[in-house]
Amino acid sequence: MIFAHAFIGMIIAFAYESVYRGKGVFSNPRQKMALWTSAILGSIFPDFDILYPIFINTQADHRELLTHSMIPYLFVLALIIGGSRLHQYTKIQASVIAVFFIGILFHLIGDSFVDKVYLFKPFSNFSFQFEHSQIDKNKGFLGYFHSSFMLAESMISLLGFGLFIKSFANFHKQFRLLLSFIAIIEAGVFIALLPFLYSFN
Repeated sequence: MIFAHAFIGMIIAFAYESVYRGKGVFSNPRQKMALWTSAILGSIFPDFDILYPIFINTQADHRELLTHSMIPYLFVLALIIGGSRLHQYTKIQASVIAVFFIGILFHLIGDSFVDKVYLFKPFSNFSFQFEHSQIDKNKGFLGYFHSSFMLAESMISLLGFGLFIKSFANFHKQFRLLLSFIAIIEAGVFIALLPFLYSFN
């Protein structure tokens, strides 16, 4: 998956918010913003490693780096859970943490539709990848653009954005702030991917 990660974060935030609807949780604009921002950040977080092949090693495949492995995230999550014995998290704080890590999980799942993901690095070189024989890699980005996966990304993006509009219908200031944030993310994704749009190897 290339373009829809942030929109998956929106779907996660909306689903999580729906669980607590009518219970007075996330009705506060700040709480709502924290939840949605965390879910979106989590869903794009592993791709911050794109800076490594751009600025340090142009031959590196960013999906083979530790940031695309579950191990460091499980380690951090274990520390957070362990820390809960010293600091009792509120329902809001726990939710914000949860959607961040759920976003990361769905990012790794999404990437496995496009390329190999090394889920257990550095302990194992086992890689996981869904079959994507429909993509004509000889056509580079156009091969992906004309595949069913691009259609799936488009549908996910439309769904995520629709849920975002629905959820923030009565929060105009927060809507504008988050919309600007999302626009910056998507612009950054496109710019960062420009050198890689012709190959998925």
